[in-house]
Amino acid sequence: MSSLQSVNVKIGGQEYKLRSDDEAKVRHLAEKVDVKIQHLRHKIKEPSTTALTVLTALNIAEEGYELEQRSRFDLEYLSSELEQMGDFLAKSAGESA
Repeated sequence: MSSLQSVNVKIGGQEYKLRSDDEAKVRHLAEKVDVKIQHLRHKIKEPSTTALTVLTALNIAEEGYELEQRSRFDLEYLSSELEQMGDFLAKSAGESA
């Protein structure tokens, strides 16, 4: 079992002290969130911290939703392809018997 360690990160100009068993992962995720906040900060005139936080969360949620949809589509596609391959193999095996 891994032990938790403190990880200092900066997101949206604020310092946060987080605890994790995977420092690299926390730093990577914090950097991604910070980049999104900075991007929105430049697009919105006089953004409040609350607005930046909510819009960043919505952007991340949208990315997650799109990944879920893509994964579902890919799984359905692969399932269909495997079924067709199975049918083809069964037919081929029946013809050679």
